[in-house]
Parts: sequence; structure tokens; C-alpha cells
Amino acid sequence: MAGRGAGRQGGPSAFIDTEQIWTIVAGRANIDLDGTKLTAAEGDTVILPANMLRQARTDEGFTAIVAAQAGSKTGMPGSDTLVVPPWIA
Repeated sequence: MAGRGAGRQGGPSAFIDTEQIWTIVAGRANIDLDGTKLTAAEGDTVILPANMLRQARTDEGFTAIVAAQAGSKTGMPGSDTLVVPPWIA
């Protein structure tokens, strides 16, 4: 997973149906995990529990190694549609 660019860029609020483990290898990510604000920088590891709403933003960009169960599905708040994101193998 990578967030790139400046200006508080990031993805939409979403949830994943399995636990994810993110290890930040470059940059810094600001993560809103179901209303709890976290900051993870190079060398930090964050465990994101299944089915919790999350959103990652960045001012400087970040690169992370993300581990999750193969076939994990993501969804958006208020939608019944779940999909396997293209970055999950």
C-alpha cells in the first residue's frame, strides 16, 4: 500500500473484513481507526482489526508493507457490496 503526494491525500473511509497489519517503511500515515486518530511513521507497525472503519491520509506520502488474509474484502460505509481490492493477492 502506498499513499503518495502532498496536501493530506488519502483514500476513502472503508473497512476490511479481516485483520490487517501495516508496517510503515517510508514516510508517515495519519490513520483514523473508527474515530481513534493514529500516526505511524517509518519503522512503526499498526494492527487494524477486522470490520473497523478506517481512513489513511498523508502530507508527505508513505509506503507500507501490508499483511492480510488472501481474498480479504473491502466495503464502504452504507453499502452492502464487498470487493477484493486489486492490491490483495
